[in-house]
Amino acid sequence: PFLENNTSTRIYMYYGNSTVNSKSNGDATFEFFDDFNGASLNSTKWTHVQGSYSVSDSAFHGNGGNSIEWIRTQNYQISGSAIIEFRMKPDFSSGDWDSGIGVGISGQGTASGFVDDYGTGDPMTIMNNLWWSGSSNNDITRSDFNTYHIYKVIIDNLTDTRYFYDLTDNRIHSKSRAEFGYIWLITDSETPLRDTSYDWIFVSKYVDPEPTISYEGVTTDIGNNSSSYYFRKHFYLDNPTINKIDYLYFYLLSDDKAEVYLNGKLIYNETQEHNATYWNVGSDDVFYDGFETGINASVWTKGGSVNPYWIIYNNPVIEGNNSSGNNDIGDNQESWIKTSNNISIDRDSIMYFYWKVSSENDYDFLSFYLNDLVVSRIDGEMGWRKEKFYLPVGNYSIKWKYRKDGGTSRGLDTGWIDDIRIIEKKYHLNKSYLKKGDNVIAVKLYNNDNESAKFDLKLEAKLKRRKAMLVMSDGQANRCCGYSTGSCWSSSVGINDAIQAGCDARDQGILVYSVAFGSAADKTTLQKIACWNCSANDWISGEEGDNCSRFYQSSNVTELKKIYKKIASEIANLSLERQVLGVGGNISWANNYLYNDSHILFNYNETPINFSFGEFSLTIENNFTSPGIISLIKPNETEVLDAKITSYSGDYWTSLVVLTNSTSKNRTIYNLSRYGEYERLGDPFIISIPVKYIANGTNNITLMIGLGKDNQTLGSNDSKLIYSLKVPGFVGYGSVFNTSEEAKEDAINRLEEKIYNITGQNISVLRIDTNTNIIRGIGTLSNTSLVKLVYSKK
Repeated sequence: PFLENNTSTRIYMYYGNSTVNSKSNGDATFEFFDDFNGASLNSTKWTHVQGSYSVSDSAFHGNGGNSIEWIRTQNYQISGSAIIEFRMKPDFSSGDWDSGIGVGISGQGTASGFVDDYGTGDPMTIMNNLWWSGSSNNDITRSDFNTYHIYKVIIDNLTDTRYFYDLTDNRIHSKSRAEFGYIWLITDSETPLRDTSYDWIFVSKYVDPEPTISYEGVTTDIGNNSSSYYFRKHFYLDNPTINKIDYLYFYLLSDDKAEVYLNGKLIYNETQEHNATYWNVGSDDVFYDGFETGINASVWTKGGSVNPYWIIYNNPVIEGNNSSGNNDIGDNQESWIKTSNNISIDRDSIMYFYWKVSSENDYDFLSFYLNDLVVSRIDGEMGWRKEKFYLPVGNYSIKWKYRKDGGTSRGLDTGWIDDIRIIEKKYHLNKSYLKKGDNVIAVKLYNNDNESAKFDLKLEAKLKRRKAMLVMSDGQANRCCGYSTGSCWSSSVGINDAIQAGCDARDQGILVYSVAFGSAADKTTLQKIACWNCSANDWISGEEGDNCSRFYQSSNVTELKKIYKKIASEIANLSLERQVLGVGGNISWANNYLYNDSHILFNYNETPINFSFGEFSLTIENNFTSPGIISLIKPNETEVLDAKITSYSGDYWTSLVVLTNSTSKNRTIYNLSRYGEYERLGDPFIISIPVKYIANGTNNITLMIGLGKDNQTLGSNDSKLIYSLKVPGFVGYGSVFNTSEEAKEDAINRLEEKIYNITGQNISVLRIDTNTNIIRGIGTLSNTSLVKLVYSKK
């Protein structure tokens, strides 16, 4: 199973049933998985390479030695970014260890190595090539020597980076370069007496950043453990992402004691058992009424068929002493209660309430309305039920109505409501708690009774956005911005309040525009709204009076339309900021600023290729032999003039091209993700490969396509490799023939054979230009002689 990019799903998990057996299916969950469960190696997953080993006690045991690659994956190869986790320990007490995993097409000499050691050896080492070529390590040693540690290797082929983690000791090392290929279990422990055990290993896809995962509506049933449970979630952040975060918050639902930590900092601490409601219940309620003081006439409006329409009940109740419900009504009658004024929600919130009903099933209903639309209803005999509705930012009226149909009564013919609550569902955090790299949010959940403990948490962040506002007027400010009475109705107070509001908006990072239309508009006040510095009690420098760049004025309707269009265009493009272009070398530009409409103009004069006598250009076109994989074979006698790939990506983007040969190990030729989100970029049909990276012999090329950097797959079979070679095209002297035509035909045959031997290509040379010089005037020889004619074609 998998999720497409930019999609979501809901997964339900249930805990606490002690009568069932726990079982997992790693093969269905991960890209590759093996827990070495059994008495022998699974030959469908692994192939033995060298050295001796055994499988027992659900573990792989490899015997030590020098530069040994015990096994590698049989068919599975890493083709994109991936996470490899494994559990490993040494099976001896002390000495050189150097065991771990390798990743690569072949083992010794090419594969990357990730090995750990103990003491002052080579802890947390990453090698460019097995063994020890281009190696570097983290000098922090392993905390112990004879226990299992959990290790994680991240192959990030989009940023060309390899990461190596010891999750048990919290050690990390990283090294640049991409990697593809099989997974190898390896050691260089020097002696057969130094063995290594692997408990399990699995591979999953890697994306940066990881997808947002929400834990909502999850009930974790934990019995009386007289202690605590721990939950952790890792997520990775890079510096650009951290810098874009405007504010950070999380949602929390629990009904027991709980502590929540972000990167070791305590961000929430609930010390008592409580009802399962979101964290900020009480003084932070947007709205609450439990009808404990009756039905508040300033809050509620009642109506219906029989006065007093909606009344207080002392029984039944869900909390406190009171609930409310409909008055006694007859057939075809109704009773309702509704908020007198709209409730304003300026942050995403949640509404809870309890209701119950005793009525004729399928005919008499208690209904709930949001903004006069029915969103839920109940009927029949139903006990107290808690409802929850998410309320985005906006204004809401809420209403309940009980209505009877034309005949028949059942039950008490009553609907009740109680404990109505609207709360903001976010707990805001200090974003400085985040860090570059691996971040952890951890929960310590207590439970000291036999009741199930419930817990739900979701961490989110909002990225920075540019903000702007527009103030328009055809007159004078004569009242304050907020709700006010008295002196604030005077013009002078209203003017000062409007100017101060403009300053307050700028203090919040909001750009303020103002427009005066008509001759009666207060020009000076509107200019100050846009360009006054209240702290200095003076104009913003350079924006004095008529120089205020965000103030506009006109009495002409057509001109006003143009003004509004111009302001709208500026607001829409606020995120497009000016950049400075850095130029290297002995070049100086007077204006090196880049804007959203900046472009580069290329003037290109092609340098002619120099061909020596007998050399020619041969262009070869090959289809990909398998999805996303092709090889370019360069003979030693040739020179590559040009090489390119034509990519048929269909509904996807051509996203990544990687070259591997004897001199370049997984060199990234093209990586679309470096330039931003794919939707804003063009999809290249032709990708050029710089000829300087192509080596003699085999050059393996990998082509990836995808919808984004975290959703990639191998390219199409319909893609092509097109390259041109400079080939030597001359042959030496041949045999003696009776006619020049025979000699010419022999030379052509020998040339075709030579070209085939060099390039493997069958070509026709019939169109090759040849010059023949005929030599005349040779006298008759008196005796039988052999004459060999030597000529040179220029």
